[in-house]
Amino acid sequence: MTRSLACFAVLLFAGSGALLPRVALATPSLDACTGVLQREAGATMASAIETPGTWCLDQDMVEDANGDTLVDHSMIAVDVGDVTIDCRGHRIEYTGAADSMFGIVVRGPGNNDRVTVRNCHLHGFSNAIAMGPTRDFLVEDNSVHAGRPKAFGLATAIEAWGNGIVRRNRIHDSINRAIRVAGGSQVTDNLIDGVSGTAQQSVARGIEIYDSMAVVRDTPVRGNTVRGLVSSAPNQIMALAIFSAPAGIGTEVSDNVFIHDGSTGPIGIYCDSGARVSDNVIAGFFAPLVNACVDTGDNDLSP
Repeated sequence: MTRSLACFAVLLFAGSGALLPRVALATPSLDACTGVLQREAGATMASAIETPGTWCLDQDMVEDANGDTLVDHSMIAVDVGDVTIDCRGHRIEYTGAADSMFGIVVRGPGNNDRVTVRNCHLHGFSNAIAMGPTRDFLVEDNSVHAGRPKAFGLATAIEAWGNGIVRRNRIHDSINRAIRVAGGSQVTDNLIDGVSGTAQQSVARGIEIYDSMAVVRDTPVRGNTVRGLVSSAPNQIMALAIFSAPAGIGTEVSDNVFIHDGSTGPIGIYCDSGARVSDNVIAGFFAPLVNACVDTGDNDLSP
């Protein structure tokens, strides 16, 4: 076997979740990949990545199996650190009927830091990307479509415990929350178009930052667009919510565009403590800034 062929093992995801090696010819577009991810049709267990490296898709991955118990279904699970999943523009989709539906999940706690997910199109999940706890994560250039509610609990399109970066993602028609991260994470240049509450869980939030004990000053929430928030409980609609931030620790919120329809009740930005808010458009919200947000200037709070 030549060295160039040996560098490109293909991992076939079997129904048990085990990884089976297979050799495949390298192509120029896969030169940066440790291996190519495939999934056997009808697999009911999460397919586990247990080796560091860059794992790529060369075709769509679609599954309708419900799993062993209908409790939850995961497509890909990461159990090790220093992993990049690059879907290279391919789709990951779940069409079954599990109670909770996960696309890519980083399981922890453990040695699972420095995980990157990029260039994926995820459809039909309650949690399209779920990480944590993990450090130095990067979630970038993905699109998430057609979120589905959990049978119980809150759904979230992209959720990450720990600290890292969520940037340049496009989230359409999510359920309950589009992006939820711990304090200390950067949330920049994302488009959120459509977040809906449900009969069981009325929450509809674009971006949520929580449990911010590890947050550092000037952690940015910058350049994001949030629109299309819908709930039967208007006071549960928030474009940005910052919870559990200790006094004296600031988050920088700037250059975002948060848009609503002018109805009574919805909140633009809610702050537990002194997040500094500047240079944003916060239009059509009944309460543009609530609680301890610090307006540091040049915000457009148009009705």
